Amino acid sequence: MNRTKITFKEIYEYVRDGRQKELAKKTPLHQTVLNMVIRHLPNPREAQKYRIPQIWKGGTLIRR
Repeated sequence: MNRTKITFKEIYEYVRDGRQKELAKKTPLHQTVLNMVIRHLPNPREAQKYRIPQIWKGGTLIRR
C-alpha cells in the first residue's frame, strides 16, 4: 500500500463499485501477497527448528 499509494478506503471503494479489474492493475494481488509472505513469515529452515518440536511429540511411525 505504501508503494502504490493506495489506501484501504480506496480498495473498499473499488470493490464496492465493481472495479476490481482496475484495482488489479493498480495493485496486482500476487505481488502484494508475495511481499507480505516474504516480510512476515520466517525462513522455513529457521522455522523448522522450533516448529518440529511443537508438531511432533515423538513416537514412531507404524509401517505395514
